[in-house]
Amino acid sequence: MSATSRAKTVVFWDFDGTIAERPGHWSSCMLDVLEPLWNDNDLTIDTFEPYLRTGFPWQDTTLDRTHLTDADAWWRALGTVLRSAYLSAGVPESVVDLAVAGVRVRFSDASTWRVIPGATDALAALQREGVTQAVLSNHVPELPAIVDALGLAGYFDTVFTSATIGFEKPHPGIFAHALDAFGHPDDVWLIGDNPVADIEGATAAGIRAVLVEGSYLVNGGVSHAEAVRIIRAGALAA
Repeated sequence: MSATSRAKTVVFWDFDGTIAERPGHWSSCMLDVLEPLWNDNDLTIDTFEPYLRTGFPWQDTTLDRTHLTDADAWWRALGTVLRSAYLSAGVPESVVDLAVAGVRVRFSDASTWRVIPGATDALAALQREGVTQAVLSNHVPELPAIVDALGLAGYFDTVFTSATIGFEKPHPGIFAHALDAFGHPDDVWLIGDNPVADIEGATAAGIRAVLVEGSYLVNGGVSHAEAVRIIRAGALAA
């Protein structure tokens, strides 16, 4: 079924923290890239963390970033944040630009990601029941390639990433984009691990949402298996 078809039941999935995770996230990625360029350093993941608290698109979700939906433009904008963080951490300017360029490649490398236990079983269970599934995530432009390389693409009708839409959850624009693509299905859900971006954002858009246990957020969510049970019961009752 294509994204332009009207589906009976559609489940949107958050990706980062719900389906898969990158241990250490941006800080570890920056350190990985830096080590071969400047191996005489004593920096750690914690060194970068204070300098990464602002500047990422999902840290201010009120903005319209539709002018940055080209992948290169998106990374150029993020590059200013990464460059500032490297310099603030004491990285020599002579290697900073090479490091910034390397972050894009390293963060998009699927071998640095791992699928969260229970996620694949949940995806497979919904697929067996004929549920149409899609990823809807605040993420980098290369997310579809990451999903594919992790062996998960077969579960999804499409992969939506905020980087190519121009809005981040919980902004209503990203949910409107996804709902429009699927013809505003009668029965639509979102599974995610963030109470604000996923649950509040989806609910405000008229999407039923299920909060699941996540890798980056202690949130009191249910297991992936329980999320499937909730959606199954809700879909049958609809």
